[in-house]
Amino acid sequence: MKKTLREHWHFLLVVSALTALMTFPTILYVFRTDVFWLPIGSSLDAIYDVWNVWYLPQILSGKQSFFHTSSLFFPQGVSLAYHPLFALHSIAANILQLLVPFSNAVSLVYLLTIFTCALGGYIYLLWLFKDKWLALFGAIVFGFSPNALGGPHVVNMIWIAPIPLVMYCFHRGFDESRTGLLVLAGVIAGLSSTVNMYQFVIILIVLGLWLCALAWARWRDAAFWRLAVLLVLAIALASAWRVAPMLQDTSSIYEKFPAQGNNENDSDLILNFGNRENPLQLPFLEAVFPTLDNFYSPFNMSYIGYLPLALILFGLFSQATRRKMLPWLGLALVFLILRLGSVLTVNGIIYEHILLPKYF
Repeated sequence: MKKTLREHWHFLLVVSALTALMTFPTILYVFRTDVFWLPIGSSLDAIYDVWNVWYLPQILSGKQSFFHTSSLFFPQGVSLAYHPLFALHSIAANILQLLVPFSNAVSLVYLLTIFTCALGGYIYLLWLFKDKWLALFGAIVFGFSPNALGGPHVVNMIWIAPIPLVMYCFHRGFDESRTGLLVLAGVIAGLSSTVNMYQFVIILIVLGLWLCALAWARWRDAAFWRLAVLLVLAIALASAWRVAPMLQDTSSIYEKFPAQGNNENDSDLILNFGNRENPLQLPFLEAVFPTLDNFYSPFNMSYIGYLPLALILFGLFSQATRRKMLPWLGLALVFLILRLGSVLTVNGIIYEHILLPKYF
């Protein structure tokens, strides 16, 4: 432990300070016990997290089920097959409640959520570049991105730490033919289904396309296929218990996700490249893209950020890194096309105002 602290003090110090600063005033309410305060802004979505923290002990004590509850719509109850019951968040909050009041515990878990997002990026980048300061820089870009900071009221959506951890275990596992790391990659990927299904699907797409890229050069290597099968089995076993109840409950999927029709109004593609919450960007966005007012979003987790975009362009235009960047560019285009599809059609409706229709 002392050796780890000596080697990575820069990460612990800088990221801890930035976590407190970027989530301010949350750090103040971690220590205040005279008020009930949650880092949720004006959103009511945090009720899910509050309920989850309360509900997990009911499951562990045998009073309730993970996939069905009688505490809602009593006495018939309701299915929780599609409910985002973020178990890890609930476990951490319940443990901390042994030391501090409920709201303080939830605020502290939120800070830990942001910190661990940066930590996940740091672990992967440190192995990738073998430079702790470069890894720190990348971890800050990743861990304090809009995807992590954009929604304190939806903790299961902003906890993106599993993505770099899966990529680290997958990448190093195949590079060094380490079975244990590939099993760990599969377990983390499978258990990400308990965080949120969107992240789980993203991880599956990334690993699937990455496997195809590796298979292009190693398709005659029997050891590669053994590792690939092992990875798939680990993912299947780790996720089956969470995914199976959803597949069994598909008849009521439209009740869980009702069609929003024309109320689906926060999917403008330009939100990937502009942040409406930034007071410096907002006047420019409203002047150049007048129909943006049709798309209201209470927070912007779609925004990529100009620094990551600049790093991508730098990598593509540099001869030294362009070849290594091309596969990742292809993967980015896959998600851009998926984003484009979700923008053009929502519940079968093609929208007039989406995808920059009057700008180009």
